[in-house]
This record gives sequence, C-alpha cells and structure tokens, in this order.
Amino acid sequence: MKNLFLIIVTIAAFSIFTSCEKEKSISMDELPAAASNFIDTYFSDMPIALVKYEKDGLQKHYEVFFNNGESVKFDKSGNWVELQLPKTHVPTEVIPGRITEYLSTNYPDTAVLEIEKDKYGYELKLSNRIELQFDKNQNIMDIDM
Repeated sequence: MKNLFLIIVTIAAFSIFTSCEKEKSISMDELPAAASNFIDTYFSDMPIALVKYEKDGLQKHYEVFFNNGESVKFDKSGNWVELQLPKTHVPTEVIPGRITEYLSTNYPDTAVLEIEKDKYGYELKLSNRIELQFDKNQNIMDIDM
C-alpha cells in the first residue's frame, strides 16, 4: 500500500512539474536563428503581439502571433511548419516550387491563406475556400471544396 501511495505521489508531482513548462511567453531573441531570420525576411513590417514556446509531449515548437491575429509556427529548429495568414496571405517565396507551379496553373488568381507542412506533405487553404493536400514530393493528393 505504501508503494502504491508513493507511486501516485510521484506521478502527480511529475505531472505538475512537466505541466509548468508546457507553454510560456518568450522574447524574439529566444527564437531559434532560422525562425528569427524568417520573420525578419517575410514579416519585418508586421508588429508582433506575442512569441510563445510550447512543449507538447516530446514535440517542441515556437509560435509568433502578429497584432492582426495572424501567426507563424516553427519547429524546435526554427523551420516553419504552419503559416496562418488570412489577411496578408502566405508569401509566394515560402511555398515550395512544384506547389507554386500547380497553383499558378490551376488557381492563378487565388491567394494562399494557410499552409502547413509535416513529414507527410503539405496542406493549403486558398482564398476561394478550396483546400489542397500535397505529398512530401509536392504532388497533388486531394482537393476539398
């Protein structure tokens, strides 16, 4: 019975300790260099409201929120993983080459509002409400209307 109580107390203490570090506000100086350079390159004219560090299990990421409500999320190394820019749109230079070609051919007058990438590929939301999925080789996989 003592061992069970000790195990429960240990688990509770560990849960409390790890939950304290799950999410915190940080300064721009605490971003990885790649993330900071990305913001400076593409969003230098947008006022920043908040920079956040999050730890979710083994995953760590950073998120920059702008005053207009838009955001950019980075992995632990500072590589972008998600851009939510419904007001200003995703810069064309950020979108991978084959996807840009596909968009210019099939949706020439449509802006990209959101883009997300993971190990399986890319997901885009366009200004005409169409959602596109591409595999990791930038081949179109799915279209949701």
